[in-house]
Amino acid sequence: MAKAKAKQEYKTVAEIAELCRCTKLTVYRWIKNDDMPVHRIGRRILIDMNEFQKYMDDKTEAQRNKTGQQLNSAITWDKMRKQ
Repeated sequence: MAKAKAKQEYKTVAEIAELCRCTKLTVYRWIKNDDMPVHRIGRRILIDMNEFQKYMDDKTEAQRNKTGQQLNSAITWDKMRKQ
């Protein structure tokens, strides 16, 4: 039998901003500066949630390694993902 493909879920920049409780400008900055993986369809930008989760996990881990400690912010990606 063939393996079932996981359903891909895509979000817009506005939806990602709402999920992360940040502005759309911040999300655009992540895309421009941090090479966040996106799919462009014409002028529309779509973000695969699986790729976004991996991106945020990597970003969080890099920050932890940089500071040598857990992030002390009130809202971390780990907490947002569990909502």
